[in-house]
Amino acid sequence: MNTVVLLTSTKLGNVLDQDLEFGTTMLANFLHALESQKDKVQTIICYTEGVKSALKGTNTALSLQLLQDSGVRVLLCGSCLKHYDISSEDVVGQVSNMAEISQTLLDADKVVRP
Repeated sequence: MNTVVLLTSTKLGNVLDQDLEFGTTMLANFLHALESQKDKVQTIICYTEGVKSALKGTNTALSLQLLQDSGVRVLLCGSCLKHYDISSEDVVGQVSNMAEISQTLLDADKVVRP
């Protein structure tokens, strides 16, 4: 099954402002848990604020790197990186565009948005 995970935030779920660090930790835990799942994710897409999850040096980027090293494609919205003034050298994953991102989503059997 072609499963795609769509990250649009730096945290898992909705959390209060005082719980942002907890939400970020939970997203890293979620990504880390994907590594050991029997059914492997094929692609992780990061767009809008989700591209910040790929910033090198963060717990979420470490998990994304491990997933990428295991064969998971990590696609990052190039326009989003530009909007947040993030260099492609400062992130884990492959800079992509909305045409590839939208086609990847359309080709997916399942899209998970944590």
